Amino acid sequence: MVAVRCRPFNQREKDQKEGKIITIKEGGYCGIENPSEPDAPPREFSFDFTYDDDSEQVTIYRNLGAPLLDKAFHISPYLNTSPLYLPRRAAPR
Repeated sequence: MVAVRCRPFNQREKDQKEGKIITIKEGGYCGIENPSEPDAPPREFSFDFTYDDDSEQVTIYRNLGAPLLDKAFHISPYLNTSPLYLPRRAAPR
């Protein structure tokens, strides 16, 4: 699973009135415009999940974090059912 999130502008970027060059759409689409080539089409990429700069952290957690944690804590039951046997070493003389 691959996801991308466009972060909000930081204060420096806001002060410099930077323009947004990333386009995020539903369905995993991400487009990146080249500011030095305004007439060129955006480069397009697709991901399993895409999030714009106004995405809420809880949404990202529900889509990515919760399923990952669920898989981590619900590993195959066969991994934890066998007793652990450690070899005993003879005591040094």
